[in-house]
Amino acid sequence: MWTEISKASFISIPIVGTLSGLLSMRTAYSTYKLIGARFGGANFPWFYTVFQSPWYAKQFWGQDDIANGLPDDLKTTVTRARTQINYGMAVIILWTIFALCVGATAAHFASGT
Repeated sequence: MWTEISKASFISIPIVGTLSGLLSMRTAYSTYKLIGARFGGANFPWFYTVFQSPWYAKQFWGQDDIANGLPDDLKTTVTRARTQINYGMAVIILWTIFALCVGATAAHFASGT
């Protein structure tokens, strides 16, 4: 029984990762369409890197947070989108940890110790 659960959880890692990544990209792209014109027609890869976190903006592009120059309603939109992207990353990490734990449990029970 544990072997089948282990295989299913390992197989589902790329599926969960892909779905979570697509949701994150969809969220970022809809935000890009909403506020991207305010940044002089910046391309999406640049926007996504700067959008993910203020730390990325400062480290990679030497800029302040993009939300600083926005009105309050758009700051709220950016904050909400960043939160959804962070939840997506957390889902991938936690699901991978779960699959590894189930695999370790299956290996333990299969060894008979």
